[in-house]
Amino acid sequence: MIINLATWVFTRKTLAVMLMVALSIHTFTHARGVGAAGMNALAGKYAAVNDAPAVAADPLQIFIQANPAFSPTRPVIVGHGDIITYTLVVTNSTDVTLTQLVLTDVVPLGSTAITHTANPSPAKAPTNGVGPWVWMISELTPGATFTVSHAVRVNALITVTAIVNVAVIRSEQTPQVSSNTTVHLFGGPPDPPPEQWRCFMPIVRAGA
Repeated sequence: MIINLATWVFTRKTLAVMLMVALSIHTFTHARGVGAAGMNALAGKYAAVNDAPAVAADPLQIFIQANPAFSPTRPVIVGHGDIITYTLVVTNSTDVTLTQLVLTDVVPLGSTAITHTANPSPAKAPTNGVGPWVWMISELTPGATFTVSHAVRVNALITVTAIVNVAVIRSEQTPQVSSNTTVHLFGGPPDPPPEQWRCFMPIVRAGA
């Protein structure tokens, strides 16, 4: 039997495309635990989401204020022993009450937590000055805010060039969102430096 070459190539390509489409549909439905009979329900679910009222990009917001104050346009330099105080303000920008909020702020690299400075007391505090602070907020009504604060001390010898802090928060009704980023450049020892950092150079007189 003679088969036209163009027809044979077209048939092979068509079968390959059909096989790929069928495989994609099979993978999509089974990976999500739905069969072919559930496709209509799945489509209806997404249609309902698309028809829902639009909400703000970040309905749950968190903002960090730092002392020394941080400015994106003017770097702030800190040194060994300096203390940075962070104030975190959480705002519910939705029109519903959010519940079971979890606020997390990890102690920045290059610093150590001053645990007694936390206000209010957290559900979890850093261990040996490192790790996360965690606050649990049972509910936050529309437009309400929740404020926490804590402080860290800049370490003596660090391997990073800046103290960078970013917090995150989530609730039962909203996904996790991140705060703004605060950056304090590390400028070495304070002025004057501690005694163990001082060095003395011998005085050599000419002709001695």
